[in-house]
Amino acid sequence: IQILQAGLNAVGGQKSVETHSKIECAESTPQVSIVREDLGRIQFLEELLSRRDASIDRLNQEISSFRSQQSLERDERQRVQFLQSKVQRLEIEVLSFKEALFGRVLAIYPRFDNKGFILALETFDGERRLIEGDFFSSMEPSKIKLDLELSKNSVFPVQSEFVEGEWVMVRPYGEEKNFVVTSMERKGRKELVGYVEECSDGFRLISEDGPIPIFFGGDKSCLQFPAAGIYLPEVPQRPAGVYSFRKLSIGQEKPKYESDLTFPRIQAFLGLLRFNHKNFIQLLKDNEISHAIKGEKIHFEDDYRRVLSSLRSKISVRAVCDREECRKKLLEEPFVRLSRNDESCSVCLEVGEEIEKINFPQKYDFRKASILIAGGDVVGSRYQEAMAEFNLNVRWVSGYHSIGGLGEGLGNVELLVIILKQISHTVLRELLVSAKFSKTKVVFSPKRGVSGLLKLISGLIRSS
Repeated sequence: IQILQAGLNAVGGQKSVETHSKIECAESTPQVSIVREDLGRIQFLEELLSRRDASIDRLNQEISSFRSQQSLERDERQRVQFLQSKVQRLEIEVLSFKEALFGRVLAIYPRFDNKGFILALETFDGERRLIEGDFFSSMEPSKIKLDLELSKNSVFPVQSEFVEGEWVMVRPYGEEKNFVVTSMERKGRKELVGYVEECSDGFRLISEDGPIPIFFGGDKSCLQFPAAGIYLPEVPQRPAGVYSFRKLSIGQEKPKYESDLTFPRIQAFLGLLRFNHKNFIQLLKDNEISHAIKGEKIHFEDDYRRVLSSLRSKISVRAVCDREECRKKLLEEPFVRLSRNDESCSVCLEVGEEIEKINFPQKYDFRKASILIAGGDVVGSRYQEAMAEFNLNVRWVSGYHSIGGLGEGLGNVELLVIILKQISHTVLRELLVSAKFSKTKVVFSPKRGVSGLLKLISGLIRSS
């Protein structure tokens, strides 16, 4: 080509024109056209492949983005479902709290048909309630299911982590007769292990914490045996001590259930000062409890603890203080027990720890004077009956409920007596405002017993 190019340059313009014409003729041959078309197609296909790869990369990026978004949406749906279930549980708990009862456990025992249990509860205002159903310490369904399975063959409810004398909150769970019981004394209560020893005023549990008095469940059959009990700390109107007690088995021995019991042991188990055998036997017949009299003993077809525990709420028992005068007035009563420190005597209405070693209060005549007593729910409406014989018109209101119409004034009341031990701050403020509006005298009493109140009132209202 170089030689030809050199020759062409030497020949001149005409030759050059002729040579170009020949080259153009050679480029216009069919083979060259085909090659040129193929090259064009190849270039077009390469552009298509390049666009396809770009589209694939873009789609892969979109797929990754969609997958990430789908994962986030799935997490969000799960979070929403969790929050919805939590809201439902909270709504159930809110409704449950609205119907909650607060009070002290008097007893818990199984129904005769073994369908649940009965809880005897004394509320803050002194009202006693019987609640039937199953009782749990948790609202978790799995925990309730487990408790139900464990309690099928139990003498007492496995789920009852609360004990007699303990302050609790009881709230309904679900549509069935299920209740959640929450102890209000979790910080102070604890389980102690030791052995039982008799002392001058009853029984006590000797443990690492020292000797602890036993208030429920101890008897001579437990002496020197290893035992466990639930300790409750001291609160107003309740001394510190063991309020739930059980004897521990030794080695691999199975617990032995007694079905034959003497009348003195029945009296000791129920904690009674006076126990009428005939009335007790009639009580067994009235409640259709199978039994047989064997000399000085009664034979039950079931464990005696189960039978007697189920009878606690059915026995009409009068509580009495240490005064000999009060006890003489109850000589005809079949069942009598000693009043507790937080309980009033059914005769003189004096409260346990406030009882003075004196005779009955002297006679007063208040000549139809009207007074209002607020608080002292442990005695409550019985103030009216107790003070009526002293010619005193008494109106009583609870220390924990709204005062209602009294908020507009106390009317013709000459004296407002406020029992300091059992009254809420809200009720106290409302009463003081009403007393100021009505220009009524106000006196505060640290005692709830009738004798102490009469002595206090006599210094403010003239009596004859």
